[in-house]
Amino acid sequence: IIPSNRIHPTSQQLLEFYPAANQVPSGGFNYLSEQNRTIDRKQFTQRIDFVQDSASTWMGRYSYGHDDEVTPALQLNGSKLLNSVHQVMIGNTRTLSSRVLNEFRFGFNSFFNTYGRELAYERDVVSELGIPGITPGPPESWGIPAIVIGGYNGFGDSTEGPYTNRNKVFEFVDNLSWIRGTHSFKLGASIRFDHFDQDGNQFSRGSFQFDGRATGSFTGAATPGAAAFADFLLGYQRLSGASVALATTRFRAISQSYYFNDTWRMRENMTHDYGLRYEYTPPWLDKGGTLMNAYL
Repeated sequence: IIPSNRIHPTSQQLLEFYPAANQVPSGGFNYLSEQNRTIDRKQFTQRIDFVQDSASTWMGRYSYGHDDEVTPALQLNGSKLLNSVHQVMIGNTRTLSSRVLNEFRFGFNSFFNTYGRELAYERDVVSELGIPGITPGPPESWGIPAIVIGGYNGFGDSTEGPYTNRNKVFEFVDNLSWIRGTHSFKLGASIRFDHFDQDGNQFSRGSFQFDGRATGSFTGAATPGAAAFADFLLGYQRLSGASVALATTRFRAISQSYYFNDTWRMRENMTHDYGLRYEYTPPWLDKGGTLMNAYL
């Protein structure tokens, strides 16, 4: 029996996430709880068409979607999946003259996705515990350290995650049509800006293992599991692991394309089409300077 004044303060705090038995059936003690999965979805789309005058018309569309999914586990040890999408589009068709027509479009897409723990964005347990060597992370990484006790089911969060994507795409497109005599010219350009931000890795909240080596030789524990739990209560860990920080990448790319096309009606029964197109799709550039290529 370990006196309460000998229990390590951090272990005492962690016991909040190791619930006491609430069922006392014959032959043992159990903890019973309902694990109700929660899925919350929201969607919204709005389109507007506007006739500015006889030569110019506009259209705009905005779409929004959000998914919030929580898969609970023992005493706040579950997982959380969040998705948010924003889409914006603006277009203008303008008649510049009886022979010239211009079409302009702008599009924006934002995608946010994160997979983390049940307490993500809600409770920073790592900061509450103040464990030396464990650096608190951003709200998406909040949760409970992983506790492994030999002979018992562990508790706390999985060492996985968070894994987060924050992606944005901006695109500008313009097309000009021009009829001159027997020629129908068409030229245009498209410029696209890609921002792909990714964060995440394992062990962001730390992992701690207790196997009974510290107390098993002199406590007289009836089982190895009891000794391991005694190690946990006293704070005698066998092995620990933690990431220095969340891994981050900030990918950037600017893609471009330009074209020119001519439909030439040479005679009533003969039409000639010719044109030229140029496209440039560059490799990703990591804004943080951490991207590298390894050749073997």
